[in-house]
Amino acid sequence: MINEVNLKNKVINEVQIIVNDRYLWYSQKINKEIDYYITENADELKIVLNNIYSQYIKLQDSGKVGILKWIYISFLHTSFIDHSPCFKIDFYDARDCISEIECTGLWEFKYIFDCYYSIENEIIERLNKQTRVLRHEINDMLIQLQQKFHYLADTWNITIIKKILKENDMFSLKEPNVKFMLGEYLDNSKLIALYGNETE
Repeated sequence: MINEVNLKNKVINEVQIIVNDRYLWYSQKINKEIDYYITENADELKIVLNNIYSQYIKLQDSGKVGILKWIYISFLHTSFIDHSPCFKIDFYDARDCISEIECTGLWEFKYIFDCYYSIENEIIERLNKQTRVLRHEINDMLIQLQQKFHYLADTWNITIIKKILKENDMFSLKEPNVKFMLGEYLDNSKLIALYGNETE
């Protein structure tokens, strides 16, 4: 029994080492490469924003919504289950997020989250080679890793949004003083940018 426990702990420790080593490697890689890929990622997000804004203008023209006041970029934790896009973007008028009119799109930020999925796949391969540790037993470890990549993505989302707003040819709004919020879906959000201005 003691040997079995020791063997199980050995596998869990090995998985933790993979998580720590790979996260360090990928986070350093992202920080080194992000300047090279920032325009590409900004262009991808700009397409999403422009598509949602087109939806919004149609709703505005039909009288269903008022002047655009809020843009929320919200993290979706459940996206890790099926590898779906991790951010939901919603446009709102003065009613803010209590509005029942949905005008939304999804932002994948593939550049960041592909790194997480590479680590996850390596961990699953390691688990598949043994029978002592089941997937659910390392869920907390994976959730902590997901949170680290979420933090990285949020940090670079702020940079990308500010880049987009500085370059009016990329994405422009008719309305002044549109607030960009970043946070959790249906949870706390913080102001990251004001259209036409910048916030820290």
